Amino acid sequence: MKNNILKLLLLLLPLFVFQSCMKDQEDVFNEPSSLRMQNTLDKTRKVLEGSDKGWIMDYYVGDNQQYGGYAFTVKFDSLTCTASSELSADTATSYYKLTTDDGPVLTFDTYNTVLHALATPSADNYEGFHADYEFIILSADANEVVLQGKKTGSIMKMHPLTETPSAYLNSVQSTIGNFVINGASGVVDKTNLDILVNIDNRQIVYSISNDSTITGSTAFTITDKGVRLYEPIIVNGQKLQNFIFDAENTTLTCTDASNVTLKGTLPVGYIKYSDYAGDYSFTYSLPVSGKQTKQMMDVKLTPSGDGTTYKLDGLNSKFSPVLKYNKSKGNLELNSQVIGDYQGSKIWLCAWGVAAGGSLTWNPSAGMVLKYNQSLSTPEKPAFDWTSNGYTGLTSDSFIMWLIDSNNASVGSFVNPSWAVNGSNRFYYLKSLIKK
Repeated sequence: MKNNILKLLLLLLPLFVFQSCMKDQEDVFNEPSSLRMQNTLDKTRKVLEGSDKGWIMDYYVGDNQQYGGYAFTVKFDSLTCTASSELSADTATSYYKLTTDDGPVLTFDTYNTVLHALATPSADNYEGFHADYEFIILSADANEVVLQGKKTGSIMKMHPLTETPSAYLNSVQSTIGNFVINGASGVVDKTNLDILVNIDNRQIVYSISNDSTITGSTAFTITDKGVRLYEPIIVNGQKLQNFIFDAENTTLTCTDASNVTLKGTLPVGYIKYSDYAGDYSFTYSLPVSGKQTKQMMDVKLTPSGDGTTYKLDGLNSKFSPVLKYNKSKGNLELNSQVIGDYQGSKIWLCAWGVAAGGSLTWNPSAGMVLKYNQSLSTPEKPAFDWTSNGYTGLTSDSFIMWLIDSNNASVGSFVNPSWAVNGSNRFYYLKSLIKK
């Protein structure tokens, strides 16, 4: 009899333990998970609506933040959000949603020309820039909202605005206009810190050296006063993430640590965007009686008005090729591009590698760049040499006009007297551009 009672107690023991565990769980989670999630969303909505002027959003773009960070502003009410950014003068209002998807999620679920601009594919970029518009909510309070992009996994932080969105973004634009450095150096607690800056893709590479050297990289966002790094640089336990930029002295001063100021540097022969405007002598070659003969033309570089490109005027009244300004390097680049239409096809000015065998391409990444010629330049009259831009697969030294049909297929060389330059559709061996 005693044995039977003992067996019964052993069988019932797991049930007692299970009941005890259930009791403990109820003590920890005294609300259903659905109610806890709803409370989190309700709290987040109050936080989002609670900033009277809205939020600054550091918006990082691409896988591993490869395209850098950009300043956005977003203001929320109970149903809609109004967004603006440094990338456009537009302001757009659309609906947003706080929902659940394995956690609390903020999603901008109706099209917004500002918030969806970098995620939207285009003819030139069919995948877009791998930008997010759905975010996992990691934390939210009155001082900071931390989000994680569902597509890229990048962390995006929002901070409350203390001024109007337009005032903040105007200050960002001022920083962008003045932020012209390709690197900086300084000392942090007797440890050397050197950084290289890629302004165009908003990336830095850093080197920390003392007895040994540590290297790394991170993206950054431009702010109203300077830059904020995606991840801090840690030197001797100090986290360096927020910097004020002094354009007059070309310095970066860290606001997270005392006595840390980096002195900025510029490349030799760096040319500011505005300094390219003017009249030039353009030198290239044409075959004359079977020999390549130097040709010189008077041309003009005219700012396009967007702060990032120039028009090359003077070749022919029908077209003016566009040159892109690389702010991080201070140079201009002429790439393959459409210059007109003819009988249902596009007229391309194609990068051409004559010395390398005569191949050409209408890929808009291929072309030539203007490199500062220090020995031929004076302060008033800078001189530049044309060199290949390093496009993989083609060492460009020339340009040729070519027809491409609507299926992006080659039609052939475009020869038309009304489009010709010096009687030709070809520019052999681009040599120099010298300011007059």
